[in-house]
Amino acid sequence: MYGLNTYDQKRSWWVEKYLQRNLNRIFNGIETTPKPVPEITYPMPVPSAVKKAMKMISNSKRPVLLVGSQTMLNVTEVDNLAQKLASIDIPMFVSGMARGLLSKKELNIFRHQRKKALQEADLVILAGVPCDFRLGYGRQINRDAEIISINRSRSDLYLNRKPTLAIQADPGSFFSNLPENPLENWVDSDAWTDTMRQRDKKRLDQIHEQTEISTDYVNPLKFFTKLDKHINDGDILIADGGDFVATASYILRPRSNLGWLDPGPFGTLGVGAGFILGGKLTHPNATVWGIYGDGAFGYSMVEFDTFVRHKIPLIAIIGNDSGWTQIARDQVEIFKDPVATELGNTKYHEVVAALGGQGLQIMDKKEIDDVLNTAKEFAAAGKSVAINVKIGKTDFRKGSISI
Repeated sequence: MYGLNTYDQKRSWWVEKYLQRNLNRIFNGIETTPKPVPEITYPMPVPSAVKKAMKMISNSKRPVLLVGSQTMLNVTEVDNLAQKLASIDIPMFVSGMARGLLSKKELNIFRHQRKKALQEADLVILAGVPCDFRLGYGRQINRDAEIISINRSRSDLYLNRKPTLAIQADPGSFFSNLPENPLENWVDSDAWTDTMRQRDKKRLDQIHEQTEISTDYVNPLKFFTKLDKHINDGDILIADGGDFVATASYILRPRSNLGWLDPGPFGTLGVGAGFILGGKLTHPNATVWGIYGDGAFGYSMVEFDTFVRHKIPLIAIIGNDSGWTQIARDQVEIFKDPVATELGNTKYHEVVAALGGQGLQIMDKKEIDDVLNTAKEFAAAGKSVAINVKIGKTDFRKGSISI
């Protein structure tokens, strides 16, 4: 009963009895034995549905596959999943955790012009992807296209647009259980794939041109182009931010199937530190890179104290443009007012150094490679590192959606 005693007077015996009695009533019946972890179950694909889906894909001339995070949940099957996706060899786009599949160069994954591809496709396969705001609530998909939706959730199967074929099942298991050479009689769609490849290349060329645009401090596109060359096989990328992270997703290529974690479709900022801990503790030999926006970094900045105390090596990169830029893009253009979107020019590297970590700063593109090499040396020596990258403003993501 801490706090009831004073220096000159103890509590009465009846007060102690009264409080103890009520405490006993409150905690009476509390179970001290932990309950078993419940088994997670999910529906498996029905063979007849798989056969029908394969027939629809075989007859398609312009198919597009969208692979979402749900497809990656059965982590023990991810390697097999990647092999089966390679065997069906149709154009695909990935999002969320499925960005880790970008590590597989043999997969036909495209990053750009998704909306145009969906408008021209004659078949769209939604693997763990609902028709929510990211797909314009289904309006981005060609109205005449057939849709195969594979999802654990029945409500997400039919969300906003009724599919031609709805398969309530784990999407990862759907692909992992496909037979060998599932599309032997597939209609030739090389012309379709080539069209998408040309569009992808055109956009990549545009991005390359934009990396050379001069900005105050460091052009973020230039920074990520250089950073991508420092990431090694097996490294893990943890993304926690808005505009800076979205820019990274167009340029950085994960180096393992499970090598990308981000805040999800609703931008739940602040997940970075927890994801970093989980990534490093489960993959102790991997270099973990944290990609932070400066707004998001404020949510878990003090966790560098945790990293240092528990000797968790990592490299956190903070894209510092002193603002909530993803929100500001629309807000300033529509309302002509930056209220609540401006942040201070915080010296995050000094904050991290005060918490016991290694703080570094990049102010110019000429410093990028040297500072990244220094950061990797520190991390290899077991240090927790943060790089405060002062970035300039660009129009790269003008018109992007923010919620």
